Amino acid sequence: MTAANTLDWLLDDMISRLTGVRCSVVLSTDGLLLGRSAALTRVDAERFCAMASGMHGLARGADLGMAAYEVNRVAGRVGAHLSVPVLNGDGRTVMIQHIDCTDGR
Repeated sequence: MTAANTLDWLLDDMISRLTGVRCSVVLSTDGLLLGRSAALTRVDAERFCAMASGMHGLARGADLGMAAYEVNRVAGRVGAHLSVPVLNGDGRTVMIQHIDCTDGR
């Protein structure tokens, strides 16, 4: 079993336990796909990684420009879906979860 397959399995297990989460990817800090849930094709997962990397880059840039504040969370909403990139504590990977928010949240 490769590292990518291990991540894929872990992502599938994680989203099966979380209400409303539809899909998830793990990516490197430079935006490369490291793992994806089964709900995503590779092409869609890579597109998702590009979006997460861009969102996270904007947050880091905003953090640098505001010395008194620390950006610790960023989210984007596309239609009825909320995308939330989360920085891993070691700074090497980012996870993004695609959450269905059709209930008005």
